[in-house]
Amino acid sequence: MAGIDSVKYPTNMTNFRLALNHAVNDSEIISSVVAGYGQQYIGPIAPGLSYYNPTNLQPYSYDPNLSIQLLEGLGFKLDLANGTVINPSGTPVPTLTIGYSNGDASQLKLCQEMQIMFQNIGVPSTLDPLSGSGFVTDTSQPGTAATYPSLVIWYWYPGWLDPVAQELVVLDNSAFGGFACNIAWFSNATVDSLTNNLPYISNQTEYNSTVDQVYNMVYQQSPYIWLYATVEYTMAWNYVGGVFYNSALVGYYFPLMYYKT
Repeated sequence: MAGIDSVKYPTNMTNFRLALNHAVNDSEIISSVVAGYGQQYIGPIAPGLSYYNPTNLQPYSYDPNLSIQLLEGLGFKLDLANGTVINPSGTPVPTLTIGYSNGDASQLKLCQEMQIMFQNIGVPSTLDPLSGSGFVTDTSQPGTAATYPSLVIWYWYPGWLDPVAQELVVLDNSAFGGFACNIAWFSNATVDSLTNNLPYISNQTEYNSTVDQVYNMVYQQSPYIWLYATVEYTMAWNYVGGVFYNSALVGYYFPLMYYKT
């Protein structure tokens, strides 16, 4: 996923973030970056896990024309890649920075694809390759810092299997801003209140309703470009009977294998 800095101009504007989402062709990225081994999804919870997309929200449509309309409505001048100028008397779009891990070829390819897609709607961007220490340093700053990237490519895997507490809460509560997990520095008072209380709700109906509310508010305010969830394949020696795989554990790779007897 890509976290969009939600507290610094111009990405602090909801319609600007929505414009970026509608500019991204997820299908093309899945095809070119992960050779088709991925699927579109709506976060913050990964597909296949409990409470994933409970109200069946649809992925943001790939619609560059809608992106242009949203940006024009915000008063921006748009210099499109094809030479067309939209709203010539408007405000120039600031150049965005896209931070990514410099040791990951797939992240570089992803960023290059997104850079082209953004230019097609008149949003210029530069790529910011980060070392491991540079990534920690840059994303440990407040989102208001001048050197905090406009977008950050972020792979997040929960430390234990609790998709609500370890994905929905930490990705969307402002207390976890930046490297703590809310890489978008998304800050919404209602979402904070709901997610502060969510882990302590014992009534299942209230719990489900709260997850639904948070999911829908995050979707509407668009602090992340979810991009894709990978589809995993496993190879094992013939004495291994199989692997109980769960996508939530792939980052730390805790496989549970059973053997033929």
